Amino acid sequence: MKIVLLSLKGLGDTLMQIPLIRSLHGAFPEERITVLVPDGACEELFRNCPYARPVRISYRKPGLKLLNDIFKLLYFLRAERFDVSITAFPSNRIWYNLLAFWTGAPRRITHSYSFARLRTLAFLQNCRVKASPEKHELENNLALLSCLSAGSTVVSSDLSPWLSPADEDFAARFMQANSVSGTAPIIGLHPSINKNQIYKAWGRDNVKVFAALIDWLSAAYGAKVILFRGPDEKEAADGTLALAAARPAVCEGASVNQAAALIKKCALFINTDSGLGHLAASVGTPCVTIFGPANPAMTAPYGGANKVVAPSIECAPCYDYPYESTYPRLKCGNATCMEKIDLDALKDTVIKSMRDRGHIC
Repeated sequence: MKIVLLSLKGLGDTLMQIPLIRSLHGAFPEERITVLVPDGACEELFRNCPYARPVRISYRKPGLKLLNDIFKLLYFLRAERFDVSITAFPSNRIWYNLLAFWTGAPRRITHSYSFARLRTLAFLQNCRVKASPEKHELENNLALLSCLSAGSTVVSSDLSPWLSPADEDFAARFMQANSVSGTAPIIGLHPSINKNQIYKAWGRDNVKVFAALIDWLSAAYGAKVILFRGPDEKEAADGTLALAAARPAVCEGASVNQAAALIKKCALFINTDSGLGHLAASVGTPCVTIFGPANPAMTAPYGGANKVVAPSIECAPCYDYPYESTYPRLKCGNATCMEKIDLDALKDTVIKSMRDRGHIC
């Protein structure tokens, strides 16, 4: 049975599909699962997986190349003659339903939502499992297995990525080059402030919070902080570095799997609802995630060791997609929850997490 998984979201959502892929492999060990992914970072997650074939598609930049890429994708999907297509959570969009229908797979599996059923052409999928707001994204994905006659399928919640020795070597070399060693705890920090994503468009003054956090971690725990800086967060990271008295190591330009290997070395990972927070959970590093309008119950890094700092205001969370909207949208027009990160609440949560790991400040 040939299976294609439509995985067209970002890094965090793609990571949340790893347990589904592992469970599918357990049920159909002879099959290699094709996973459609939107970019190189998501593609790399599956590069070392022996039973998943990542296929990157391009659909974000308009122009003649986009038309060519779409034509090649549509040809590929039909030529492969898939038996099953699975569209993972969140999936309440017309584009996903049309793509699944185009595969020609006799069985097309996804979630059902009470919102915009006709507008999204949800009827093009012929096996739908009700998505539950009370369930975590990972659990909603695993619920899709009920549409397959998989016998006594062993359902896996294993999120761990497939890291190579080269990835582990990168982490070791980074630590040596930056003198990250000894008995002091290593703490990763990803100050993701991205004005182009509504649930990460934190106020710019929050760089002061991250700088104060670095100095406090250094003073309270003697911690060595590794600051992760990607292209979208460069301004926030540079602003944090300029204000912090302590000098963290800076990781930039690492691939996803290299970053995972380095995060694996950390005692704790602190982030602002980013894909790297999910990456930390996947390698077993406890994380503290700062939330704004998004719903932690649905999208927090998975696992009991992970903690969240959520805004203490009545209107949060108010991120509508996918249950009340077909695109990322906030009910609130002014995003009050993203103006100021509560440093004291963040410190308290870090203290609890570090205490769980045996580190007392």
